[in-house]
Amino acid sequence: MNVELSKRIAALDGKQAIHYMTLITNGTSPVGGDDSAFLSVVVDDARRRAGTLGIVLPHHFEDAADALVEGPDVGAVARAFLNDLAQTPGGEEIVRAALDQPPTRAADFGLVTGALLLTFVWLAVTGDIDIKIGGVAYRKKGLSASDQVELGKKLLPAALKLLS
Repeated sequence: MNVELSKRIAALDGKQAIHYMTLITNGTSPVGGDDSAFLSVVVDDARRRAGTLGIVLPHHFEDAADALVEGPDVGAVARAFLNDLAQTPGGEEIVRAALDQPPTRAADFGLVTGALLLTFVWLAVTGDIDIKIGGVAYRKKGLSASDQVELGKKLLPAALKLLS
């Protein structure tokens, strides 16, 4: 990732970082156009990765997708997630395209759900998916199995910490 993009991400306040994380996540197409099926894939993937990585899921993980996440750490985690995505193959172009979009009124809310966090982790770690931003489709390329493990070790615990 180039220095200019890193500085742009660092300059985002918490609500802005959450807005752009949401913009990227919302650009991901649900499996078969069904949001509940897509969320099931995301939650199952998080559960599988957690088991593989030796990460203990919170006792209320089954309800994690419905959780509303608040607190001062959420914006910092959103910035970190944007940085991590920008360092994946195809991720820099996606993050840059998102940051080039003018903020909308929805950017003022700064709300994060468990579904948003888990979906962002899923799209960062998974590969070969299209993400639409501003009407343009971008391809996030796949990661090697070892890169998926390394990124999963970094992102999933951060998301689960906010959900606990």
